Amino acid sequence: MPFGAGEIVRLVFWMFLSALALALVLVVSFGRTARTRVLGISFVLCLFSALVALGYYLLIAKPNQIAAEEAKSQGNTGAKERKARYEAAKSLFNERCKMAGEQIYRSVDDVEGVFLLNVRPGIDERIKNERNPRWADAGLPQQYGGIEYIRSFIEWEHQQHPPERGYLNGWPVADDKYKKLPGYSFVDVKEDGEQIYRYHLEPIPGSPVLHKEKLNDAPARYAISYRSLAVPQDWVAGTTVTVTDTKVDEIIAEKTWYSFEPGMGSLAGHRIPWQFAVTCPELNGESKRYPTRMFVDQVLKPKKGE
Repeated sequence: MPFGAGEIVRLVFWMFLSALALALVLVVSFGRTARTRVLGISFVLCLFSALVALGYYLLIAKPNQIAAEEAKSQGNTGAKERKARYEAAKSLFNERCKMAGEQIYRSVDDVEGVFLLNVRPGIDERIKNERNPRWADAGLPQQYGGIEYIRSFIEWEHQQHPPERGYLNGWPVADDKYKKLPGYSFVDVKEDGEQIYRYHLEPIPGSPVLHKEKLNDAPARYAISYRSLAVPQDWVAGTTVTVTDTKVDEIIAEKTWYSFEPGMGSLAGHRIPWQFAVTCPELNGESKRYPTRMFVDQVLKPKKGE
């Protein structure tokens, strides 16, 4: 039956004690004088103490030192690798930011409605991808999606500190002291393949309801679409929003954003990685949640009520 490590250690320990005891017995037995025996005992104890120290160094201290040096080396290597990844991502982000921004070729006044060719994913998709370094929709990581994306084009904007963009609300509040800017009267959305639905807010005081119905007529003339941009680097993403005049098949405006998560996915302090991303052009306040609406309404200016 093979010995385990514990049995071997115990065997060596008892052999060591036996050798020490035997050496002491021999010194005492063959020492002719008390002085000789004392010197012999001292020598034996010193010798065995040196052996204990040597064994400790070879079996415990030295291996621990080697392990610590290896861990430090690996830690340094890991830190260097993380720094290299960060520098590569930051460099790419800075380079892509030179291509970010808006191009408005022409604007249109008194637009009643818009046509969304696609809709950004909703909250479930955002939660699922908040730790995904290659999340396709991370170009605008805090942009509301789903039904909130659709609703954002219809709601009123309340500006607390003009010209800084404000928050959105379903209906203007009569005693609201802030500047109020209307959204569009309706939004047409392509869903279920080719089916188009029209959304608008039912004017129920205090709690407007979003109403949806199938559209059998032609959709709104001006279409809005977005596309994600392929970025060959973790924690960097981009997106472009395009405004098209479908009547003449003409692109009338585009805007591109890029985002970079400087923590490179760190979860320290309960971080939600993409929520800490920096974006160019820079987004502030409510514009982080509704950047598409707040770009589009500078191109397609909503018709103001009487």
